[in-house]
Amino acid sequence: MSTYEDVLRLPRPLDASRLLLLDGHSHAYRAFYAVRGLSAADGTPVNALFGFWRALLATLRTYPSAYVAVVFDAEGKTFRHDLWEGYKATRAAMPEDLARQLPLLGELLTALGISCISRQGVEADDVLASLASQGARDGLSCLISTSDKDMAQLVGGRVALLRPASRGEEGDHVLDADGVTARYGVRPDQMVDLLSLVGDASDNVPGVPAVGEKTAVRLLQEFGSLDALLARAEEVANPRIRDTLLRHVDVARAAQQLVRLRLDLDLGDVRQTCRLRGIDEGALHQFLTRVGFASALRELALDASAARVAAPPNPDVGVACDYRAVLDAEGLREVIDRLRRAERVSVDLETSSLDPLTARIVGVAVSAEPYVGFYIPVGHDALDAPPQLPLEQVLEELRPLLEDESVPIIGQNLKFDLSVLESHGIVVRGMVFDSMVASYLLRPEDRRHGLDAVARAFLGVETSTFAEVAGKDGSFAAVPLSQATQYAAEDAELVQRLYPLLVRKLDEAALTPLFRDVEMPLVEVLARMERNGVLLDVAELARQGVGLREDLARIEADLFDIAGGPFNPNSTKQVADILFERLHLPVLERTKTGPSTSAEVLAQLAVAHPLPGKLLAYREISKLLSTYVEQLALAVHPQTGRIHTSFHQTSTATGRLSSSDPNLQNIPTRTEVGGRIRRAFVAPPQGLLLGADYSQIELRLLAHLSGDRNLVSALASGEDLHRATAARVFGVPDASVTPVQREAAKRINFGILYGISSYGLGKQLGIPAKEAGAYIERFFTAYPEVRAFIDARVDRATEVGYAETLLGRRRPLPNLGSRSPALRNADRRNAVNMPIQGSAADLIKLAMLDADRRIARSGLRAKMILQIHDELVFEVHENDAEGLSALVREAMEGVLELRVPLQVKLSIGRSWDEI
Repeated sequence: MSTYEDVLRLPRPLDASRLLLLDGHSHAYRAFYAVRGLSAADGTPVNALFGFWRALLATLRTYPSAYVAVVFDAEGKTFRHDLWEGYKATRAAMPEDLARQLPLLGELLTALGISCISRQGVEADDVLASLASQGARDGLSCLISTSDKDMAQLVGGRVALLRPASRGEEGDHVLDADGVTARYGVRPDQMVDLLSLVGDASDNVPGVPAVGEKTAVRLLQEFGSLDALLARAEEVANPRIRDTLLRHVDVARAAQQLVRLRLDLDLGDVRQTCRLRGIDEGALHQFLTRVGFASALRELALDASAARVAAPPNPDVGVACDYRAVLDAEGLREVIDRLRRAERVSVDLETSSLDPLTARIVGVAVSAEPYVGFYIPVGHDALDAPPQLPLEQVLEELRPLLEDESVPIIGQNLKFDLSVLESHGIVVRGMVFDSMVASYLLRPEDRRHGLDAVARAFLGVETSTFAEVAGKDGSFAAVPLSQATQYAAEDAELVQRLYPLLVRKLDEAALTPLFRDVEMPLVEVLARMERNGVLLDVAELARQGVGLREDLARIEADLFDIAGGPFNPNSTKQVADILFERLHLPVLERTKTGPSTSAEVLAQLAVAHPLPGKLLAYREISKLLSTYVEQLALAVHPQTGRIHTSFHQTSTATGRLSSSDPNLQNIPTRTEVGGRIRRAFVAPPQGLLLGADYSQIELRLLAHLSGDRNLVSALASGEDLHRATAARVFGVPDASVTPVQREAAKRINFGILYGISSYGLGKQLGIPAKEAGAYIERFFTAYPEVRAFIDARVDRATEVGYAETLLGRRRPLPNLGSRSPALRNADRRNAVNMPIQGSAADLIKLAMLDADRRIARSGLRAKMILQIHDELVFEVHENDAEGLSALVREAMEGVLELRVPLQVKLSIGRSWDEI
């Protein structure tokens, strides 16, 4: 059995006398701002996760401990909110990209066997304090890793702080009692009094006015304690300080209650609670692989060992595989005869590039049965490569097989192979199974469904990788034929082994209809859309670039004029200095490095001063220039003059499609500048673009799934739902609803879909959380069955362990019973959101399939070119636009019968901006 010392490469054994406690939120925030721009392959931000992992590993290696726990704040109010109404009222909401990573932190800690603890009604600091106090009483030396100075009150005896290094410092610092005194000027037992006098702006804890930290230290050094100081306030020499102390005794006492940490929480036996439970090497390997931490896998050497631990028992051990190269016409005919007699044929191409429009086929791998595979090389060019069959001959021999609808074709990531073959004149007709798509439906929470991951997860088999065979950026054509045969034939043959297993699992999970009727036909549609591409007017884009750069220069001049001098608008520090030091604007939020200048903060400050609004405009234009104007022209394919984005079918847990290379789903839709970029996406001569957008699809699904009579009635009758909600929430007649009230109701309607809290809604609307909470309650009063639907979905997901859509798509929710509030609440939200957002994804896919079939039968000169979540974009000849409009409306609105009618907004124009 592997030990922590072995897996984590600890320099010495775990210390059985030490309790190591980490402040989870403190470390997460610190990592979030220290590491920038890091995302997993699917776009999920993992910067905080990576920084947290590195800090945790470094701490464990420096202080190997047998007892470890990471403590997080629970959601909701604490006893301090009851003591002081304004407690933490000014605290900014956690950045969304950080909040998305908290469940990942929980997964990481679970795989490492480290306790993740939080408690309702108290703060993480109270949990840390109680654990440290009880651990010290139990004879353990306690080390608390945090940057929060509140924790200094605990130091003494067996308890010390591990303070992370600040910028410019080398290494973390351990603070004992003397270290606290040296750093803060007072003893640990005086820290509560110090903070009571000074206050804490980050928590909105009041302090005594005019008493700064230096003054407070001097007073405590003179009087010894806050009690003594307040009792003898008349003796304070400075009359201003004396008077303010006398006037604010109650404030200091209140702050003292807020700052003092609890030591009496019942957390069970501390050794049992915090004992390391052992590393699940398989789970750790899968997790680090999923989030893309290749360096961590290499450092821990988990690639081989973890696979042995994580993989299920492999019944095929000892079965020899027969992989052969086919080098002559007679051998090719024998293989094709064998394929003709097979129940199904597995196909996999090896190519010269990942661009399906220009990729040259290097070889074709096929398999007719498990453990037997063939590789037909056609383009290996190494000096020792043997003579090979011509590509044209091989394709012509294979054409009748591949274009025969009665021959079931299976494979892995068939969308790529379909497109490459079509570029070579072959249209595959009988595609029935893609192991990547099957794996995705069975494991939607995983982000990697390459053949190596699928084979490891379902067969317990380790495959050779392309990098191992050809090098990271190598050419497969240069790989020696023996190696190439082993690698390529294995790819085709493994799908034969996966097929019966994955088919059975799809049946057991009731996913076969979704796989067979939606996801598999969609592979062909997406391949066609990618090949269709979208036309880009490069000259128009260049003109937009000139105009945007002029706008940027003009805004920059305005910024300098307003600020009273030049500065770098891209520098957070310089912007903060301008806003808060030179212009004296209020600090609305703070980060670990200083006042926040986020877009949300700038939007709020823009009401009071013109400079923040100018900064927002500057940032938007800068991003559009760098992300789109300067990059889109480079993405135009030299052969077609079009942009061919890649649509990803297996990347989101909800079933939504994503796009990349380039991502055309993220171009801003509701801004004038975003519209300019879309103006460069155009129809060809004599052509038009048609946009078809589902109207309020998620709210219509909420009405259908909940069956709420008022919601169904409003949508079925064609009422303005946001106006109707506003009337119910604000208690006014429909005709009296103001635009502001309608906008607020719109935020409430959509917020309910995503489990918005009163705090979150209040922040959006700029009102107190209590008032926002009242609005939410009025929503549920107006639509009572919606609350029942939400509760029922959570209960059902808790019972079965997953949420599902109208078409049976499942999303596992393993954390509904978690002890971590962050993990538990995230899955509660997913239990409600998945049936709605996932069903919306199902409906648009059904619409794509039906529209594609109708276009093929209609003879219209039209093609589908883009999907942007709830919208489809088509290219059509101007004379066929009317016919296509009717066809698309019928396909999209009739795709599924709901309690409320589906509605589609259609628009036509010469450019994407016009629609």
